[in-house]
Amino acid sequence: ASSYNQNVSFSGGSGATRAVTGTGVSSPTPVISVTPSSLDFGSVTVGLLADLSFTVQNAGAGTLSGSASVWLPFSIVSGGTYSLTAGQSQVVTVRFSPGAAPSYSENVSFTGGAGATRAVTGNGVPSGGGSSGLPWLHLLLGQ
Repeated sequence: ASSYNQNVSFSGGSGATRAVTGTGVSSPTPVISVTPSSLDFGSVTVGLLADLSFTVQNAGAGTLSGSASVWLPFSIVSGGTYSLTAGQSQVVTVRFSPGAAPSYSENVSFTGGAGATRAVTGNGVPSGGGSSGLPWLHLLLGQ
């Protein structure tokens, strides 16, 4: 915050000068806090899903407004948009739904209050009954 002192001059008549003072105030600054630091979904069968959660908190002042986003095969299923006053928190639920059997690693991006990113990882594992990991394919082929 800064203090200001200036003179204002008025013309007309006999004119006049008057002192004007004021103090600027800082805008409240939101600060994002996201816990935990990462999520590991472990092994999830292809075609199934698992949900885990982060907690987003406004550790600063003012209002923290933002959203969470991530690339497939992860998705945000609840709490993806937030508007939090100082000290408030909200759960953001991430879903892992692998469509194939490799390992996956992405970052969840959180906006607002200088932003944050958190890693999410998981492994897709084939469902039993064959190497394709696609149960509907076995039915289609009569296996």
